[in-house]
Amino acid sequence: DTWDELLIGNVEMKKVLACPRCILTTVDPDTGVIDRKEPLETLKSYRLCDPSEKQIYKTSPLFGIYYSVEKIGSLKVGDPVYRM
Repeated sequence: DTWDELLIGNVEMKKVLACPRCILTTVDPDTGVIDRKEPLETLKSYRLCDPSEKQIYKTSPLFGIYYSVEKIGSLKVGDPVYRM
């Protein structure tokens, strides 16, 4: 969550914003029934945004980060990920 810039292979990336968890995780794939509570309620217990970002994310739990490519290059499976 705190890595603003990454290097994978020779590709440099910069953090754009956090990614709220998609509501589709609340749909039972077998029945199509929506359970508005899980897994979002569990995630809300420990994956909420910083209070300064509440205007953006409201009460959505965060589950990932969007990055932009700052320097184009090559990367491959198994490349180490470095914090810049």
